Amino acid sequence: MLSRDTLSAWFPVVLLALAFLWLWPNLAHPSITSWDEGAHQAVARGIFDTGVPTILPTPLEPVDIYDWMRAEIFLHKPPLPFFLGALLMRLIGITPLALRLISFVSALVTAFGIYAFGRRLVGAWPAALVSIAFLALPFGLTLVQGYQFGDVTDCSLLALSVLSLCVLAAAIERDSLRLALVAGALCGLAFLCKSFLALTPLGIVGGLALLGARGLGPRIRLALVLGFVAAAIVVAAPWSLYSALRWPEVFKVEARHVFGFVNDTHRPFSRPFVAIFDPVLSLELAPWPVMLFVVAGFWLIWAALERRDLRTWLLCLWLWGEMIPLALVRVKVPAHAWGAVAAALLALALLLRDSRTRPWLSSAAIATFGTALAVRLTAGLFIRHVGKHYLPQATARLGVIEGLILAALGGLLAWGLARRVDPAAKWIAKSLWGVELGLALWVAVFDSPLRLEAERTQRANQNVDCYSDEVGRALDRLVPERSVLFYPPGATDPPCCYEQQSLIFYSGRMVYLGTPHLLALASEEGYHRYLVSGAAQSYQPVAGIPVASWLRAYDLDVHLPAPAPPPSDLTPIDVHSGSLHFFGMAAGPGDSRRDRYVFYAETDALFSLTPMEPVDILFSLAGDAKERAQLDKRHMVDAPDFSRAWFTFTLAGPPRGDLTGLQLDGIHLPLP
Repeated sequence: MLSRDTLSAWFPVVLLALAFLWLWPNLAHPSITSWDEGAHQAVARGIFDTGVPTILPTPLEPVDIYDWMRAEIFLHKPPLPFFLGALLMRLIGITPLALRLISFVSALVTAFGIYAFGRRLVGAWPAALVSIAFLALPFGLTLVQGYQFGDVTDCSLLALSVLSLCVLAAAIERDSLRLALVAGALCGLAFLCKSFLALTPLGIVGGLALLGARGLGPRIRLALVLGFVAAAIVVAAPWSLYSALRWPEVFKVEARHVFGFVNDTHRPFSRPFVAIFDPVLSLELAPWPVMLFVVAGFWLIWAALERRDLRTWLLCLWLWGEMIPLALVRVKVPAHAWGAVAAALLALALLLRDSRTRPWLSSAAIATFGTALAVRLTAGLFIRHVGKHYLPQATARLGVIEGLILAALGGLLAWGLARRVDPAAKWIAKSLWGVELGLALWVAVFDSPLRLEAERTQRANQNVDCYSDEVGRALDRLVPERSVLFYPPGATDPPCCYEQQSLIFYSGRMVYLGTPHLLALASEEGYHRYLVSGAAQSYQPVAGIPVASWLRAYDLDVHLPAPAPPPSDLTPIDVHSGSLHFFGMAAGPGDSRRDRYVFYAETDALFSLTPMEPVDILFSLAGDAKERAQLDKRHMVDAPDFSRAWFTFTLAGPPRGDLTGLQLDGIHLPLP
């Protein structure tokens, strides 16, 4: 086995390699997902263009200050990640990669922080295992690559919080005021990523000081505590004061929004009042059994009371300081618990170390791995019917009752066996610990990476499901700076995307739905007006839009007597399917796994109201591999209206270079 010094020297290289293996591929994918990333990328672009956090910098009409997805001034989240993203755009260009690089680096920093903190607490190998486990979590991929929820704000919050606590531990151990000031400044920076969710380190330093004063932990100089708090305030407060003075109404609304999460049962993601570990952490920590971390969390309390050392107490306050406040609020967006993931994994490392000589603890941990099987065996049986009446919150998700019972039974059985077979107790302890370690290694280095790759494969089409990136990039170059873009009424978004925010990001222009009064307002305000659409329009097409773009662009100030023709550089095809005639196609780049295809069609029956039958597509690949797909109304950008002279169907498919053949409705097509 490698020595501790050798592991410490080489492990950062291992973590860096794993981060690039698991989290880097397709990080620059063009699809900007709904929920938070759509707004966050648009805000980063607003800072890039104007220097202030904004989505619609000069709105055509008064903006509802409660509508943070179309904000004139965006105070819904603190601005540090967006300013960093805008700075990176100066270096690498206007691409979603800029903001996601903040998330990627944050994940890597968090993994390093877990190892650095845990190495002094539990030893190098357990710390190495849980830091690898962190990078392999499938939910980490969804946050780093912007697929869901908080993305960059949660990633950067966790990284800065972990760094703050690592430096805080070193400051107390070395009695260094300078390090305490650095730790406090890092806590202040974390506040500039996710506001009040970043205040856990302040509670931890206060708790450590109180424990030391009571003789339950190491004593801390008051100067270190005051220095930490002062540095955090000095870094965090100026932005809040500035925004409160410059945009008071918006600031008040967003302050009420923060406190509105405490007990608003009408918000999405409302959860039972005391749902601490499940379902809050079950998504973030999958595929680990969430009840394993319940066992680890309660053992952490025992270990802290027993040992009274700094790092055990700090970890205990960290984990429960994250989870108890979350338990007190009704609204539990899963990403809000991301700040507890590092502490939960370090608690697992402590459990792995301490259970080596405690067979009952190993047995309790091992038993939690049977939760999924217990759910399948007991769902709908007596245990769930009884629990539903007496513990309704615990039975809100399958697995809580089963996991608790398994952990309790496993611990009791091992404890009783060790008492009866005392001479063999060491043998029992070593065997059970070996099984526990084997299960942990299986999940951390095999099961989690496999599920992460499955998550990446499942998201493959979503990576290129963005209508507006190519047309937006082109319009950013081609149209005057004082321009407004419009979507036709009834235009659809791809799954999981808000194309209004995506087009704002890629084009750097304000984007609206094309309602008549807004069109008139844009003209009155002196804006040049453009329409983006996936169908023929009776306006002058904007030259220079790539042929494979899923949207075309039209100059609304130049009306044509007839619908504009389709692009001249399409690959011609001739396929009749029902009332549809497909006459052209094109292919363009997507990401490393999928490319984009667009099919141009016209209808043989004007104003046809007959249901559209799906049109089969067959991609032929090397080695006789096949991939099948279908075109239907869901693949149309504009609302289905077959009265158009022509319209487009969009599809994600295999890379163009891998194709050996392509069929549409059984007809062989030339490769685009």
